[in-house]
Amino acid sequence: MTINPTNNSTSGISPLLRLLLSSLLSALFLCAPAAKRIEKSVLEDVPGRSQVVSGYSKPDSVAERLSRMPLHAVEGLWRFASEGSLMAIERNSDRAAGEYEAETTVYRMVIVRAADMALRPGTVMGYLTPTAKRGVYDCLL
Repeated sequence: MTINPTNNSTSGISPLLRLLLSSLLSALFLCAPAAKRIEKSVLEDVPGRSQVVSGYSKPDSVAERLSRMPLHAVEGLWRFASEGSLMAIERNSDRAAGEYEAETTVYRMVIVRAADMALRPGTVMGYLTPTAKRGVYDCLL
């Protein structure tokens, strides 16, 4: 079997265009891992176990504190009517931006009053981050 080096499928492409295409593909492969780190790092830095934070034992004091702040649409006290639990959603001020992320807003979901008595007031139940679609959030519980 004889291999002819001049008979390849890209022979119709100019050398300059071939160089440009190979450079673009190389750049994509080099940048893809960094883009994946940016996408994942926002919610990867949250604790693996639930924390209990202070200041959430009295629903009236939580409501008063929230009423003095400029709130985003998702922030506030949320009541789960089916079970009677009350949860506060507010910006997580305990979090600093990581090396690969922009200043993405992260919201913390904290139990104020739970139907399940095993959940103490102040238990952090999860975190939210806004997606590209308005009013839609990614959640980590």
